[in-house]
Amino acid sequence: MRSGEAQGPLRPAEVAVLAGNAWRALQVGYVMLWRRGRLIHDEQGRINRTGAAPRSVEPLERELFNAMLGWQGPQQAAERPRVEAALRQIRHGLVARRLMRSPYRRVGMPAVLVVVPGVAAARLTAMGALDPSAGIAVVLAGVIAAGWFFPRRTPRGSRMLQALRAQHRTVREAVDAGDGTATTMTPEALGMAVALSGDAALHVLLPADARGAGLLDGGRRDVTLPHQPSTGTTFDATSLPPQGL
Repeated sequence: MRSGEAQGPLRPAEVAVLAGNAWRALQVGYVMLWRRGRLIHDEQGRINRTGAAPRSVEPLERELFNAMLGWQGPQQAAERPRVEAALRQIRHGLVARRLMRSPYRRVGMPAVLVVVPGVAAARLTAMGALDPSAGIAVVLAGVIAAGWFFPRRTPRGSRMLQALRAQHRTVREAVDAGDGTATTMTPEALGMAVALSGDAALHVLLPADARGAGLLDGGRRDVTLPHQPSTGTTFDATSLPPQGL
């Protein structure tokens, strides 16, 4: 194992960040809490927790559950410092595994590769030490090299994502076909479906509940007082409309 490289399979929330972004990871956390029976909604874009804190779950799930103190939109609940810290930890882990580039590599390195050759070529050309056409070639080479660092995923990360899509082909096929397998999915399988397919999985597997809970648009931002009775609509996979599966 190389220094700084973590081992083990990626968890659904990690796959969501690799394939999409932080919001997709939050969607994954929420649907996994739903599947564990720990999430309810009011059909108007607000969510609340129900039951005891789940054990042996992903860190992001645990922090999302703890962040739901009263009725609020899923995006608003996700703005708690501990949730943001959990997301940062996911990103740092992906960078450590060399699956994603750090902000420095994505911004700093391209800037250096564009600015330094450009300035050097301009000065050498002004001094007559470099032919103008050669200077242009140097600048273009720097721009091309900088383009290598712009993508968020590294080549290794892209290969990993491709392998995950092949490994979970049946899950993605269930989303594409809408064959009703959401009613038997484990929390991890459902989370992976959302991680790989994003909103498409929510539209197919949780059509009404995803809208009612604000999982597609972030939900409402108004918040009621904490510790109020949790009355709402419980996510129930058995009640999913057949046509949405």
